[in-house]
Amino acid sequence: MAFEKLPAVVGTGGARVDLVIHQDTACPGGSLGGFLRLHGGRVRREFSRALVELVVGVRGPGDGRDGVDGGGATEPVPVHRTVVREGLVVPPVRVVDLPFTAGVPFEAPISVLGGRHLPGVRLGLRARLESDEGGAATAVTPVGLRALPVQQRLLCAVERLGFPLRSAACVPGQLPTTRQRLPFRQEVHFGPSSRRPRATGLRVMFVTDERGVDVVLERDGHDGPSVRVSTPFAEAPAVDWRAHVEGLLGMTSDRDL
Repeated sequence: MAFEKLPAVVGTGGARVDLVIHQDTACPGGSLGGFLRLHGGRVRREFSRALVELVVGVRGPGDGRDGVDGGGATEPVPVHRTVVREGLVVPPVRVVDLPFTAGVPFEAPISVLGGRHLPGVRLGLRARLESDEGGAATAVTPVGLRALPVQQRLLCAVERLGFPLRSAACVPGQLPTTRQRLPFRQEVHFGPSSRRPRATGLRVMFVTDERGVDVVLERDGHDGPSVRVSTPFAEAPAVDWRAHVEGLLGMTSDRDL
């Protein structure tokens, strides 16, 4: 699912804003470029600033942990804001274009893996016009974030062990002892492996920043042991993710896998 693209209108007879992007995908740590196109209405409008926000659909509390079908209601949560212009005046009936380059935090969740959309992840850019009177308006344009190389290798290693990727979700809460700064974490859920009839599915969680990644591997939907790996990006290509997954399966083999 993706956010629906909506134009924003400010007040009766007021300005309208459209958000146009040059490319609809990027990677964490990269950027998304485009412009805001403001259409003046019947009256002159003044705005304190124009913003672009990267927003993520975060699942509400109590919406379940398994995320098997990637469904459930989500609320848009801003993870990064870019100020496009301050002290903005839009004359009547005029069209004003405001170019922008919006940064993407390294910790932003991914939604594209090897050209595939991760079911359950919703990302978008939202334009905001703010005025001294408190008026604000938004427009949402769907975007995708491609997996970093370390994330790609990790998730593909799990799939090569026979665990099918089923869904992903952003859920509120902190992942202890990680570099997490956002108020939510991303979880990627894999179904049971056809090669391991007694094995349940797996849950993979990762948190990245500009230095590296923290990874947590767990059995999906079960309490029990987990495997934690922290590595800088420079050393990530040498990590044997298959061995870490096998290590988790070995730890849980005596717990009725």
